[in-house]
Amino acid sequence: MQNVSTQNLFTGSTKLTNTDARNHNLKAISAVKNSIMTSFGALGLDKMCIDSTGEVLITNDGATIIQTMDIVDPAAKILAEIAMQQDIEVGDGTTTVVLLAASLIEKGIKLINQGLHPSVIVNGYKMVYKEALNFIKNTMEQDSKNIKSIIETTISSKVINVEKELFGDILYNAVKNIEDVDFNGNNIYRIENINILKKQGGSIADSNLINGYAINALPSNLMVKKVEKPKIICIDFDLNKVRLPLGVNVTVSDPDKLEEIRKKETTLTLERVDKIIKSGATVVLSSRGIDDICAKPFVDAGMIAIKRVDASELKALAKGLDIPIVTSLSDLEGKDVINTIGNADSIVIESIGDSECTVVYASEKKLSSIILRGPNEQVIEEMDRSVHDGLCVIKRVMETGKVLPGGGAFESSLAIHLEELSTTISSKEGVVVFYFSEALLEIPRILMQNAGLDSNELLSKLLFYHQEGKKKKEKDHYLFGIDLYTGEIQNNIANGIIEPSLVKIKALRSAVEAAISILRIDEIIYVPEEKKEERPQC
Repeated sequence: MQNVSTQNLFTGSTKLTNTDARNHNLKAISAVKNSIMTSFGALGLDKMCIDSTGEVLITNDGATIIQTMDIVDPAAKILAEIAMQQDIEVGDGTTTVVLLAASLIEKGIKLINQGLHPSVIVNGYKMVYKEALNFIKNTMEQDSKNIKSIIETTISSKVINVEKELFGDILYNAVKNIEDVDFNGNNIYRIENINILKKQGGSIADSNLINGYAINALPSNLMVKKVEKPKIICIDFDLNKVRLPLGVNVTVSDPDKLEEIRKKETTLTLERVDKIIKSGATVVLSSRGIDDICAKPFVDAGMIAIKRVDASELKALAKGLDIPIVTSLSDLEGKDVINTIGNADSIVIESIGDSECTVVYASEKKLSSIILRGPNEQVIEEMDRSVHDGLCVIKRVMETGKVLPGGGAFESSLAIHLEELSTTISSKEGVVVFYFSEALLEIPRILMQNAGLDSNELLSKLLFYHQEGKKKKEKDHYLFGIDLYTGEIQNNIANGIIEPSLVKIKALRSAVEAAISILRIDEIIYVPEEKKEERPQC
Protein backbone atom coordinates (compact mmCIF):
# COMPACT_ATOMS: atom_id res chain seq x y z
CA MET A 1 0.00 0.00 0.00
CA GLN A 2 1.28 3.47 -0.88
CA ASN A 3 2.05 5.73 2.13
CA VAL A 4 0.18 9.01 2.21
CA SER A 5 2.07 11.81 3.96
CA THR A 6 0.39 14.70 5.75
CA GLN A 7 1.83 17.06 3.16
CA ASN A 8 0.20 15.06 0.34
CA LEU A 9 -3.06 14.80 2.25
CA PHE A 10 -3.37 18.59 2.49
CA THR A 11 -2.38 19.58 -1.03
CA GLY A 12 -1.12 23.13 -1.24
CA SER A 13 -1.17 23.52 2.55
CA THR A 14 1.56 25.03 4.70
CA LYS A 15 2.57 23.74 8.11
CA LEU A 16 4.29 24.96 11.24
CA THR A 17 5.44 22.22 13.60
CA ASN A 18 6.73 21.94 17.15
CA THR A 19 8.93 24.93 18.04
CA ASP A 20 7.82 26.98 15.03
CA ALA A 21 4.14 26.43 15.88
CA ARG A 22 4.63 27.30 19.54
CA ASN A 23 6.67 30.40 18.73
CA HIS A 24 3.97 31.52 16.32
CA ASN A 25 1.30 31.14 19.01
CA LEU A 26 3.54 32.83 21.58
CA LYS A 27 4.05 35.82 19.29
CA ALA A 28 0.29 36.22 18.78
CA ILE A 29 -0.45 35.82 22.51
CA SER A 30 2.22 38.34 23.48
CA ALA A 31 0.83 40.87 21.01
CA VAL A 32 -2.61 40.73 22.67
CA LYS A 33 -1.07 40.86 26.14
CA ASN A 34 1.10 43.88 25.34
CA SER A 35 -1.82 45.75 23.77
CA ILE A 36 -3.86 45.80 27.01
CA MET A 37 -1.15 45.49 29.67
CA THR A 38 -0.78 49.23 30.33
CA SER A 39 -4.54 49.64 30.83
CA PHE A 40 -4.60 47.20 33.76
CA GLY A 41 -5.34 48.27 37.32
CA ALA A 42 -6.60 51.31 39.17
CA LEU A 43 -3.91 53.53 37.63
CA GLY A 44 -3.89 51.96 34.17
CA LEU A 45 -3.96 54.15 31.09
CA ASP A 46 -6.65 54.51 28.43
CA LYS A 47 -6.58 53.40 24.80
CA MET A 48 -7.90 55.45 21.90
CA CYS A 49 -9.41 53.12 19.31
CA ILE A 50 -10.31 54.54 15.88
CA ASP A 51 -12.28 52.48 13.40
CA SER A 52 -12.32 52.70 9.59
CA THR A 53 -15.04 55.35 9.63
CA GLY A 54 -13.11 57.60 12.01
CA GLU A 55 -15.29 56.74 15.03
CA VAL A 56 -13.28 57.32 18.21
CA LEU A 57 -13.50 55.09 21.28
CA ILE A 58 -11.56 55.91 24.47
CA THR A 59 -11.53 53.15 27.10
CA ASN A 60 -9.41 51.09 29.46
CA ASP A 61 -11.85 48.19 29.61
CA GLY A 62 -10.03 45.05 28.49
CA ALA A 63 -13.01 43.40 26.81
CA THR A 64 -13.86 46.56 24.88
CA ILE A 65 -10.27 47.06 23.68
CA ILE A 66 -10.03 43.46 22.48
CA GLN A 67 -13.45 43.65 20.84
CA THR A 68 -12.34 46.61 18.72
CA MET A 69 -9.18 44.82 17.58
CA ASP A 70 -9.30 42.97 14.28
CA ILE A 71 -7.90 39.70 15.61
CA VAL A 72 -7.40 37.01 12.95
CA ASP A 73 -4.87 34.70 14.58
CA PRO A 74 -6.62 31.61 16.06
CA ALA A 75 -4.49 31.56 19.23
CA ALA A 76 -5.10 35.24 19.90
CA LYS A 77 -8.81 34.69 19.30
CA ILE A 78 -8.89 32.25 22.21
CA LEU A 79 -7.76 35.06 24.53
CA ALA A 80 -10.34 37.40 23.01
CA GLU A 81 -13.08 34.83 23.59
CA ILE A 82 -12.25 34.26 27.26
CA ALA A 83 -12.23 38.04 27.80
CA MET A 84 -15.68 38.32 26.22
CA GLN A 85 -16.97 35.40 28.27
CA GLN A 86 -15.57 36.88 31.47
CA ASP A 87 -17.37 40.13 30.70
CA ILE A 88 -20.67 38.34 30.05
CA GLU A 89 -20.57 36.00 33.05
CA VAL A 90 -19.00 38.24 35.69
CA GLY A 91 -18.65 41.75 34.28
CA ASP A 92 -15.14 42.39 35.63
CA GLY A 93 -11.66 40.87 35.44
CA THR A 94 -11.47 40.88 31.64
CA THR A 95 -7.93 42.26 31.54
CA THR A 96 -6.87 40.00 34.42
CA VAL A 97 -7.95 36.83 32.63
CA VAL A 98 -6.04 37.75 29.46
CA LEU A 99 -2.84 38.72 31.29
CA LEU A 100 -2.93 35.59 33.44
CA ALA A 101 -3.63 33.29 30.49
CA ALA A 102 -0.82 34.89 28.47
CA SER A 103 1.63 34.51 31.39
CA LEU A 104 0.70 30.84 31.85
CA ILE A 105 1.22 30.21 28.13
CA GLU A 106 4.59 31.98 28.17
CA LYS A 107 5.77 29.92 31.17
CA GLY A 108 4.42 26.73 29.64
CA ILE A 109 6.20 27.24 26.32
CA LYS A 110 9.41 28.03 28.22
CA LEU A 111 9.11 24.69 30.02
CA ILE A 112 8.44 22.86 26.74
CA ASN A 113 11.54 24.44 25.19
CA GLN A 114 13.49 23.16 28.20
CA GLY A 115 12.40 19.62 27.40
CA LEU A 116 9.27 19.12 29.53
CA HIS A 117 6.42 17.32 27.78
CA PRO A 118 3.17 19.31 27.25
CA SER A 119 1.14 16.57 28.97
CA VAL A 120 3.13 17.07 32.18
CA ILE A 121 2.45 20.81 32.04
CA VAL A 122 -1.25 20.26 31.39
CA ASN A 123 -1.52 17.87 34.36
CA GLY A 124 0.40 20.33 36.51
CA TYR A 125 -1.87 23.24 35.58
CA LYS A 126 -4.98 21.17 36.36
CA MET A 127 -3.51 20.17 39.71
CA VAL A 128 -2.66 23.78 40.57
CA TYR A 129 -6.17 24.95 39.70
CA LYS A 130 -7.71 22.47 42.15
CA GLU A 131 -5.20 23.44 44.83
CA ALA A 132 -5.90 27.15 44.21
CA LEU A 133 -9.63 26.59 44.69
CA ASN A 134 -9.00 24.84 48.00
CA PHE A 135 -6.70 27.66 49.11
CA ILE A 136 -9.33 30.27 48.21
CA LYS A 137 -12.20 28.47 49.92
CA ASN A 138 -10.35 27.38 53.06
CA THR A 139 -7.96 30.26 53.66
CA MET A 140 -8.48 33.49 51.74
CA GLU A 141 -12.21 33.89 51.10
CA GLN A 142 -13.96 36.43 53.31
CA ASP A 143 -17.60 37.35 53.90
CA SER A 144 -18.61 40.58 52.17
CA LYS A 145 -19.38 43.26 54.74
CA ASN A 146 -18.80 46.49 52.86
CA ILE A 147 -20.40 46.38 49.42
CA LYS A 148 -19.51 49.98 48.66
CA SER A 149 -15.79 49.24 49.08
CA ILE A 150 -16.15 46.53 46.45
CA ILE A 151 -17.86 49.00 44.14
CA GLU A 152 -15.08 51.54 44.63
CA THR A 153 -12.46 48.88 43.84
CA THR A 154 -14.33 47.85 40.69
CA ILE A 155 -14.65 51.40 39.35
CA SER A 156 -11.23 52.58 40.57
CA SER A 157 -9.79 52.40 37.04
CA LYS A 158 -12.93 53.73 35.35
CA VAL A 159 -13.90 57.20 34.21
CA ILE A 160 -16.64 57.37 36.87
CA ASN A 161 -14.02 57.07 39.62
CA VAL A 162 -13.91 60.89 39.77
CA GLU A 163 -17.33 60.63 41.46
CA LYS A 164 -16.82 57.30 43.22
CA GLU A 165 -18.99 58.15 46.24
CA LEU A 166 -21.88 59.26 44.02
CA PHE A 167 -21.67 56.19 41.81
CA GLY A 168 -21.12 53.93 44.80
CA ASP A 169 -24.52 55.02 46.10
CA ILE A 170 -26.16 54.93 42.66
CA LEU A 171 -24.99 51.41 41.80
CA TYR A 172 -25.69 49.95 45.23
CA ASN A 173 -29.20 51.43 45.48
CA ALA A 174 -30.00 50.48 41.88
CA VAL A 175 -29.23 46.83 42.56
CA LYS A 176 -30.90 46.90 45.98
CA ASN A 177 -34.09 48.27 44.38
CA ILE A 178 -34.44 45.20 42.17
CA GLU A 179 -33.81 42.65 44.93
CA ASP A 180 -36.11 39.67 44.58
CA VAL A 181 -36.41 36.13 45.92
CA ASP A 182 -36.38 32.93 43.87
CA PHE A 183 -38.31 29.71 44.53
CA ASN A 184 -35.65 28.50 46.97
CA GLY A 185 -35.78 31.67 49.06
CA ASN A 186 -32.44 33.00 47.79
CA ASN A 187 -31.99 36.65 46.90
CA ILE A 188 -31.64 37.30 43.17
CA TYR A 189 -30.90 40.49 41.27
CA ARG A 190 -32.09 40.83 37.68
CA ILE A 191 -29.89 43.71 36.52
CA GLU A 192 -31.66 43.68 33.17
CA ASN A 193 -34.46 45.46 35.05
CA ILE A 194 -32.10 48.42 35.47
CA ASN A 195 -32.27 50.72 32.48
CA ILE A 196 -29.24 52.88 31.72
CA LEU A 197 -30.29 56.07 29.96
CA LYS A 198 -27.56 58.16 28.34
CA LYS A 199 -28.17 61.89 28.04
CA GLN A 200 -25.40 64.06 26.63
CA GLY A 201 -24.82 67.35 28.44
CA GLY A 202 -23.91 68.39 31.95
CA SER A 203 -21.13 66.75 33.94
CA ILE A 204 -20.53 63.26 35.33
CA ALA A 205 -21.68 64.56 38.73
CA ASP A 206 -25.15 65.27 37.26
CA SER A 207 -25.82 61.54 36.87
CA ASN A 208 -28.54 60.19 39.12
CA LEU A 209 -30.74 57.23 40.03
CA ILE A 210 -34.49 57.05 39.41
CA ASN A 211 -36.59 54.52 41.31
CA GLY A 212 -38.62 53.77 38.23
CA TYR A 213 -38.12 52.74 34.61
CA ALA A 214 -37.01 55.58 32.32
CA ILE A 215 -37.79 55.35 28.60
CA ASN A 216 -35.99 57.40 25.99
CA ALA A 217 -39.21 58.22 24.11
CA LEU A 218 -41.98 60.79 24.45
CA PRO A 219 -45.70 61.06 23.65
CA SER A 220 -47.26 63.69 21.41
CA ASN A 221 -47.20 67.28 22.70
CA LEU A 222 -51.03 67.25 22.83
CA MET A 223 -51.13 64.37 25.28
CA VAL A 224 -51.13 64.68 29.05
CA LYS A 225 -47.76 64.74 30.84
CA LYS A 226 -48.77 62.58 33.78
CA VAL A 227 -51.15 59.71 34.48
CA GLU A 228 -51.79 58.44 38.00
CA LYS A 229 -52.44 54.72 38.54
CA PRO A 230 -51.94 53.99 34.83
CA LYS A 231 -53.08 50.81 33.12
CA ILE A 232 -50.18 50.06 30.79
CA ILE A 233 -50.24 47.99 27.64
CA CYS A 234 -47.12 47.20 25.60
CA ILE A 235 -47.69 46.48 21.93
CA ASP A 236 -45.49 45.36 19.06
CA PHE A 237 -47.56 46.21 15.99
CA ASP A 238 -48.24 49.32 13.94
CA LEU A 239 -51.19 51.58 14.62
CA ASN A 240 -51.16 53.02 11.15
CA LYS A 241 -53.81 53.50 8.54
CA VAL A 242 -54.78 50.11 7.08
CA ARG A 243 -53.67 49.81 3.48
CA LEU A 244 -54.01 47.12 0.86
CA PRO A 245 -51.11 44.66 0.71
CA LEU A 246 -48.34 45.28 -1.80
CA GLY A 247 -49.25 43.92 -5.23
CA VAL A 248 -53.01 43.97 -4.63
CA ASN A 249 -54.95 46.15 -7.07
CA VAL A 250 -58.58 47.24 -6.82
CA THR A 251 -60.47 48.19 -9.94
CA VAL A 252 -63.51 50.47 -9.48
CA SER A 253 -65.85 51.88 -12.07
CA ASP A 254 -67.45 54.45 -9.78
CA PRO A 255 -65.26 57.22 -8.22
CA ASP A 256 -67.53 57.20 -5.13
CA LYS A 257 -66.51 53.61 -4.48
CA LEU A 258 -62.88 54.72 -4.24
CA GLU A 259 -63.80 57.17 -1.50
CA GLU A 260 -65.67 54.41 0.31
CA ILE A 261 -62.51 52.27 0.27
CA ARG A 262 -60.50 55.13 1.78
CA LYS A 263 -63.11 55.67 4.50
CA LYS A 264 -63.12 51.93 5.24
CA GLU A 265 -59.33 51.97 5.66
CA THR A 266 -59.67 54.80 8.18
CA THR A 267 -62.58 53.11 9.95
CA LEU A 268 -60.68 49.83 10.35
CA THR A 269 -57.74 51.71 11.86
CA LEU A 270 -59.92 53.63 14.32
CA GLU A 271 -61.69 50.43 15.31
CA ARG A 272 -58.34 48.98 16.38
CA VAL A 273 -57.65 52.08 18.47
CA ASP A 274 -61.14 51.89 19.97
CA LYS A 275 -60.53 48.28 21.06
CA ILE A 276 -57.39 49.39 22.91
CA ILE A 277 -59.24 52.25 24.63
CA LYS A 278 -62.11 49.94 25.63
CA SER A 279 -59.68 47.39 27.05
CA GLY A 280 -59.19 49.75 29.98
CA ALA A 281 -55.63 50.77 29.15
CA THR A 282 -54.65 54.39 29.87
CA VAL A 283 -51.07 54.17 28.57
CA VAL A 284 -49.95 52.58 25.30
CA LEU A 285 -46.27 51.87 24.68
CA SER A 286 -45.45 50.71 21.17
CA SER A 287 -42.20 49.62 19.58
CA ARG A 288 -43.74 50.48 16.19
CA GLY A 289 -45.37 53.55 14.67
CA ILE A 290 -48.58 55.35 15.63
CA ASP A 291 -50.28 57.52 12.98
CA ASP A 292 -51.62 60.98 13.78
CA ILE A 293 -55.09 59.69 12.93
CA CYS A 294 -54.68 57.12 15.72
CA ALA A 295 -53.14 59.55 18.18
CA LYS A 296 -56.21 61.83 18.23
CA PRO A 297 -58.56 59.32 19.93
CA PHE A 298 -55.89 58.69 22.57
CA VAL A 299 -55.65 62.45 23.20
CA ASP A 300 -59.44 62.73 23.48
CA ALA A 301 -59.47 59.84 25.98
CA GLY A 302 -56.79 61.52 28.15
CA MET A 303 -54.35 58.70 27.47
CA ILE A 304 -50.61 58.60 26.84
CA ALA A 305 -49.48 56.79 23.68
CA ILE A 306 -45.76 56.58 22.94
CA LYS A 307 -44.41 55.27 19.65
CA ARG A 308 -40.99 53.98 18.63
CA VAL A 309 -40.02 52.77 22.11
CA ASP A 310 -36.71 50.91 21.92
CA ALA A 311 -37.49 47.18 21.64
CA SER A 312 -35.07 46.21 24.43
CA GLU A 313 -36.53 48.86 26.77
CA LEU A 314 -40.09 47.73 26.01
CA LYS A 315 -39.16 44.10 26.62
CA ALA A 316 -37.47 44.90 29.96
CA LEU A 317 -40.36 47.09 31.12
CA ALA A 318 -42.97 44.48 30.18
CA LYS A 319 -40.97 41.86 32.08
CA GLY A 320 -40.70 44.17 35.09
CA LEU A 321 -44.46 44.78 35.06
CA ASP A 322 -45.15 41.04 34.59
CA ILE A 323 -47.13 41.53 31.40
CA PRO A 324 -46.66 40.16 27.88
CA ILE A 325 -45.97 42.29 24.84
CA VAL A 326 -49.12 42.24 22.75
CA THR A 327 -48.45 41.33 19.13
CA SER A 328 -52.06 41.05 18.02
CA LEU A 329 -55.35 42.71 18.95
CA SER A 330 -56.82 39.32 19.69
CA ASP A 331 -54.88 39.46 22.95
CA LEU A 332 -57.12 42.33 24.02
CA GLU A 333 -60.35 40.42 23.63
CA GLY A 334 -61.90 37.80 25.85
CA LYS A 335 -60.85 36.59 29.28
CA ASP A 336 -57.13 37.21 28.81
CA VAL A 337 -57.49 41.00 28.77
CA ILE A 338 -56.43 41.37 32.44
CA ASN A 339 -53.15 39.57 31.82
CA THR A 340 -52.11 42.00 29.11
CA ILE A 341 -52.39 45.18 31.20
CA GLY A 342 -49.84 46.23 33.77
CA ASN A 343 -50.34 48.44 36.80
CA ALA A 344 -48.04 51.18 38.06
CA ASP A 345 -48.12 54.11 40.48
CA SER A 346 -47.71 56.76 37.81
CA ILE A 347 -46.17 57.61 34.48
CA VAL A 348 -44.56 61.03 34.18
CA ILE A 349 -42.73 63.04 31.52
CA GLU A 350 -39.65 64.37 33.30
CA SER A 351 -36.93 66.83 32.30
CA ILE A 352 -33.28 65.80 32.18
CA GLY A 353 -31.16 68.82 31.41
CA ASP A 354 -32.27 70.16 28.06
CA SER A 355 -34.21 67.01 27.12
CA GLU A 356 -37.02 64.89 28.48
CA CYS A 357 -37.82 61.24 29.08
CA THR A 358 -40.78 59.15 30.19
CA VAL A 359 -40.58 57.49 33.61
CA VAL A 360 -42.80 54.66 34.84
CA TYR A 361 -42.99 54.54 38.65
CA ALA A 362 -44.08 51.24 40.19
CA SER A 363 -43.17 50.80 43.87
CA GLU A 364 -44.34 47.18 43.97
CA LYS A 365 -42.23 46.24 40.96
CA LYS A 366 -38.46 45.81 40.80
CA LEU A 367 -37.48 48.67 38.49
CA SER A 368 -34.59 51.14 38.50
CA SER A 369 -33.00 53.55 36.03
CA ILE A 370 -29.59 55.16 36.00
CA ILE A 371 -29.35 58.47 34.15
CA LEU A 372 -25.84 59.07 32.86
CA ARG A 373 -24.74 62.63 32.06
CA GLY A 374 -21.48 63.64 30.45
CA PRO A 375 -19.86 66.28 28.25
CA ASN A 376 -19.62 64.15 25.10
CA GLU A 377 -20.56 60.82 23.56
CA GLN A 378 -17.17 59.16 24.19
CA VAL A 379 -17.30 59.88 27.93
CA ILE A 380 -20.91 58.72 28.25
CA GLU A 381 -20.21 55.46 26.39
CA GLU A 382 -17.26 54.74 28.69
CA MET A 383 -19.45 55.57 31.70
CA ASP A 384 -22.00 53.06 30.41
CA ARG A 385 -19.38 50.31 30.24
CA SER A 386 -18.12 51.19 33.71
CA VAL A 387 -21.63 51.13 35.20
CA HIS A 388 -22.32 47.76 33.56
CA ASP A 389 -19.18 46.30 35.14
CA GLY A 390 -20.16 47.72 38.52
CA LEU A 391 -23.69 46.33 38.36
CA CYS A 392 -22.46 42.85 37.41
CA VAL A 393 -19.94 42.79 40.26
CA ILE A 394 -22.50 43.94 42.86
CA LYS A 395 -24.96 41.31 41.65
CA ARG A 396 -22.37 38.54 42.04
CA VAL A 397 -21.20 39.70 45.47
CA MET A 398 -24.71 40.13 46.85
CA GLU A 399 -25.69 36.69 45.56
CA THR A 400 -22.57 34.83 46.74
CA GLY A 401 -21.47 37.02 49.66
CA LYS A 402 -17.77 36.11 49.24
CA VAL A 403 -14.82 38.42 48.53
CA LEU A 404 -11.02 38.36 48.23
CA PRO A 405 -8.41 41.07 48.90
CA GLY A 406 -7.34 43.10 45.87
CA GLY A 407 -4.19 45.05 45.09
CA GLY A 408 -2.14 41.94 44.28
CA ALA A 409 -2.77 40.36 47.70
CA PHE A 410 -4.56 37.30 46.32
CA GLU A 411 -2.02 36.53 43.58
CA SER A 412 1.05 37.04 45.81
CA SER A 413 -0.41 34.94 48.66
CA LEU A 414 -1.36 32.13 46.30
CA ALA A 415 2.06 32.32 44.62
CA ILE A 416 3.85 31.86 47.97
CA HIS A 417 1.56 28.92 48.81
CA LEU A 418 2.24 27.25 45.43
CA GLU A 419 5.97 27.87 45.66
CA GLU A 420 6.09 26.03 48.98
CA LEU A 421 3.87 23.30 47.56
CA SER A 422 6.25 22.78 44.62
CA THR A 423 9.08 21.84 47.00
CA THR A 424 7.01 18.95 48.36
CA ILE A 425 6.29 17.41 44.93
CA SER A 426 8.99 15.00 43.76
CA SER A 427 7.55 14.47 40.27
CA LYS A 428 8.05 16.73 37.25
CA GLU A 429 4.77 18.49 38.09
CA GLY A 430 6.63 20.22 40.92
CA VAL A 431 8.49 22.38 38.38
CA VAL A 432 5.16 23.21 36.70
CA VAL A 433 3.67 24.32 40.02
CA PHE A 434 6.64 26.63 40.61
CA TYR A 435 6.31 28.19 37.16
CA PHE A 436 2.59 28.64 37.74
CA SER A 437 3.39 30.64 40.86
CA GLU A 438 5.76 32.79 38.79
CA ALA A 439 2.98 33.46 36.26
CA LEU A 440 0.65 34.60 39.03
CA LEU A 441 3.16 37.24 40.11
CA GLU A 442 2.78 38.96 36.75
CA ILE A 443 -0.52 40.42 38.01
CA PRO A 444 0.87 42.40 40.99
CA ARG A 445 4.00 43.24 38.98
CA ILE A 446 1.98 44.87 36.19
CA LEU A 447 -0.22 46.64 38.75
CA MET A 448 2.87 48.21 40.30
CA GLN A 449 4.43 49.12 36.95
CA ASN A 450 1.26 50.88 35.81
CA ALA A 451 1.23 52.84 39.07
CA GLY A 452 4.75 54.10 38.38
CA LEU A 453 6.23 52.11 41.29
CA ASP A 454 9.42 50.06 41.47
CA SER A 455 7.85 46.67 40.82
CA ASN A 456 10.98 44.59 41.61
CA GLU A 457 11.57 46.19 44.99
CA LEU A 458 7.92 46.32 46.08
CA LEU A 459 7.10 42.81 44.91
CA SER A 460 10.10 41.45 46.81
CA LYS A 461 8.93 43.26 49.95
CA LEU A 462 5.39 41.92 49.56
CA LEU A 463 6.54 38.33 49.05
CA PHE A 464 8.91 38.60 52.01
CA TYR A 465 6.02 39.89 54.14
CA HIS A 466 3.88 36.87 53.20
CA GLN A 467 6.73 34.44 53.82
CA GLU A 468 7.42 35.92 57.26
CA GLY A 469 3.70 35.96 58.07
CA LYS A 470 3.47 32.27 57.21
CA LYS A 471 6.46 31.43 59.38
CA LYS A 472 4.99 33.35 62.32
CA LYS A 473 1.58 31.78 61.58
CA GLU A 474 -0.14 35.17 61.38
CA LYS A 475 -3.78 34.59 60.49
CA ASP A 476 -4.29 37.62 58.25
CA HIS A 477 -0.96 37.96 56.41
CA TYR A 478 -2.55 36.75 53.16
CA LEU A 479 -4.89 39.76 53.19
CA PHE A 480 -1.99 42.15 52.70
CA GLY A 481 -1.27 43.75 49.34
CA ILE A 482 0.01 47.01 47.91
CA ASP A 483 -1.58 50.44 48.12
CA LEU A 484 -0.87 51.62 44.58
CA TYR A 485 -1.12 55.28 45.57
CA THR A 486 1.45 55.18 48.39
CA GLY A 487 3.41 52.01 47.66
CA GLU A 488 2.80 50.79 51.21
CA ILE A 489 1.99 47.21 52.21
CA GLN A 490 -1.39 47.12 53.95
CA ASN A 491 -4.37 44.95 54.85
CA ASN A 492 -6.45 45.45 51.72
CA ILE A 493 -9.60 43.93 53.19
CA ALA A 494 -9.49 46.39 56.09
CA ASN A 495 -8.74 49.26 53.71
CA GLY A 496 -11.61 48.46 51.35
CA ILE A 497 -9.57 47.17 48.39
CA ILE A 498 -11.78 44.17 47.76
CA GLU A 499 -12.82 42.04 44.80
CA PRO A 500 -15.55 39.41 44.45
CA SER A 501 -14.11 35.91 44.81
CA LEU A 502 -16.17 34.80 41.81
CA VAL A 503 -14.26 37.25 39.57
CA LYS A 504 -10.92 35.72 40.57
CA ILE A 505 -12.13 32.12 40.44
CA LYS A 506 -13.67 32.54 37.00
CA ALA A 507 -10.57 34.35 35.69
CA LEU A 508 -8.30 31.63 37.06
CA ARG A 509 -10.40 28.84 35.55
CA SER A 510 -10.67 30.48 32.12
CA ALA A 511 -6.96 31.35 32.06
CA VAL A 512 -5.97 27.76 32.88
CA GLU A 513 -8.33 26.33 30.26
CA ALA A 514 -7.06 28.74 27.58
CA ALA A 515 -3.43 28.01 28.45
CA ILE A 516 -4.01 24.25 28.25
CA SER A 517 -5.71 24.64 24.84
CA ILE A 518 -2.73 26.54 23.43
CA LEU A 519 0.01 24.41 25.02
CA ARG A 520 -1.46 21.20 23.58
CA ILE A 521 -0.95 22.49 20.03
CA ASP A 522 2.20 21.12 18.35
CA GLU A 523 1.30 21.73 14.73
CA ILE A 524 -0.49 24.42 12.75
CA ILE A 525 -1.80 23.51 9.30
CA TYR A 526 -2.98 26.23 6.93
CA VAL A 527 -5.28 24.72 4.31
CA PRO A 528 -5.91 27.02 1.33
CA GLU A 529 -9.39 27.78 0.15
CA GLU A 530 -10.64 25.28 -2.38
CA LYS A 531 -10.65 26.73 -5.86
CA LYS A 532 -13.91 26.40 -7.71
CA GLU A 533 -13.69 25.11 -11.24
CA GLU A 534 -14.84 27.66 -13.78
CA ARG A 535 -17.48 26.28 -16.08
CA PRO A 536 -16.97 27.01 -19.75
CA GLN A 537 -19.39 29.54 -21.15
CA CYS A 538 -21.93 28.21 -23.58
